[in-house]
Amino acid sequence: MITGAAQMDGAILILSAQDGSKEQTKEHLLLAKQIGIEYLVVFLNKVDMVSDLEEIDLVKEEIKEDLRKAGYDAEKIPIIGGSALCALEGRNPEMGEEKISDLLDAIDNYIPTPQRNVDAPFKMYIKDIISITGQGTVVTGDVEQGVLKRGQEVEISGLGNETIKTVATSIEMHKKELEEARAGDDVGIKLRGVKKEQITRGQLLSVAIKGTKIKTYNKFFATAYILSREERGRHTNFRDGYRPQFYLAATDVTGTIELKDKSQEVAPGSTVEFTVNLIKPLAIEKNEKFIIREGGHTVGQGTILETLE
Repeated sequence: MITGAAQMDGAILILSAQDGSKEQTKEHLLLAKQIGIEYLVVFLNKVDMVSDLEEIDLVKEEIKEDLRKAGYDAEKIPIIGGSALCALEGRNPEMGEEKISDLLDAIDNYIPTPQRNVDAPFKMYIKDIISITGQGTVVTGDVEQGVLKRGQEVEISGLGNETIKTVATSIEMHKKELEEARAGDDVGIKLRGVKKEQITRGQLLSVAIKGTKIKTYNKFFATAYILSREERGRHTNFRDGYRPQFYLAATDVTGTIELKDKSQEVAPGSTVEFTVNLIKPLAIEKNEKFIIREGGHTVGQGTILETLE
């Protein structure tokens, strides 16, 4: 979820009317807030399995409380109760098909259409690499900014790999051929003469501009909030030299934290500024967000304040 949700305008939080809010539900809410998803719609599934309507009301109140704790305005967020199975099997339309329609209406009405930056240079972090026999290599990802036209020259950079220059021979979105990829699109881009083994998930795909080169950085200065034990974060303090995983864009890289005061101990639940030394260089920029993970758990969230040479 963390790497895949680098660019997301909204989300549907699904939970069972039978089971209510679980630990995973709370973690997903926390992560959604951390990566900047401000708009949620809740779908309370399996209402056909619950006979007591009071139980459903209790689950609704429970999820509202979790939403408030995660920093959301629980009273504004639409909560739709229904049954995906009933919709799938074409029975009980009042809790099946009609509720799925209500869910789609809530998405359309509550989640605003975002403003995209199409004037900035094209930028897309690679999420996946696919080798198609007889056709070549396709890279997929969400276009963060700018516009890429079919046939334009592009380059792939970052993660310590040599910069590759190639051509975007075709662009596809949901099995439809496109003339261009625009900010906000989730696309697959076919590259000329590039093998799958030459590319790494998390590298940056950008339009090649003569006389310029995409900069990559091993080091940046940042501010971050360290999650408390109650937020399922760290249980203990950390010191200078701490080495967690940093999730930026579509990849994760180990980095060492340098504190200004080498004797300082950073307590869970606090905000701190520090320098990060990554083990591999990334094509990153000021104001980009990141998640800090350790042992499969989220322990912090931060923002790059400055990239360092």
